[in-house]
Amino acid sequence: VTGGRIQEMSALLGIGRTTLWRKMKQHGIDAGQFKRRV
Repeated sequence: VTGGRIQEMSALLGIGRTTLWRKMKQHGIDAGQFKRRV
């Protein structure tokens, strides 16, 4: 949906970017896996 853009993801979720990064790290999620490949 957001192409891996953390700021846009956090806005959709209604949380801060830092909170999103922390939660992704806690759950072992790599933001790079969501980036669009051209």
